[in-house]
Amino acid sequence: MSLRLHPASVITADRLWTLAVNRNQNLLGKTMLVANRGVDSVGALRPDEWADLHDQVTRVTTALDDLFRPDHYNYAFLMNADIQVHLHVIPRYREVRSWHGETFSDPHFGTLFGTEVRLLNEDALASLARRDPGVHVVAAIRGAAGSRRLGVVVVGWGLVVALASWTDPGDGSVGVPGQGPGSVFGAVVASA
Repeated sequence: MSLRLHPASVITADRLWTLAVNRNQNLLGKTMLVANRGVDSVGALRPDEWADLHDQVTRVTTALDDLFRPDHYNYAFLMNADIQVHLHVIPRYREVRSWHGETFSDPHFGTLFGTEVRLLNEDALASLARRDPGVHVVAAIRGAAGSRRLGVVVVGWGLVVALASWTDPGDGSVGVPGQGPGSVFGAVVASA
């Protein structure tokens, strides 16, 4: 990858794509998916990169929906300043959003995004990249009361933290009997 990302901005680096928050957060949650392979044309992406990009876009928009509830998204391969292939995922907001005591507005909602620049300091950038809205069970195979359940537990940006197994209490809650509803092996969870 030839595009240099600020280390605090990187959320995750997978085999084909790196997900990073954009240093300019004039639109809260603005992210980039950067091709890990040195490639300077979108048309030169391989079929496996296109397929994985689809999965990555789905993953990041699901996470952004959970974190900030955008009203709409813009997607752009701008590559004006950096020719390394990267896709901007730009959440758009009808109304003001707040994060870490700061207010973020989208004065150009419904039109092209503006030219405003809002750089976050390194601590805020790192915090946004590591944003942890809580742990969620996103999928669970439910059995009869008293049977075992299997679930996928994720945290933050939709990253899988664990595959968990626990006894179904049979009351519709997600939890381990004796540890209280809403817990999986001692970690607080919320139904996604």
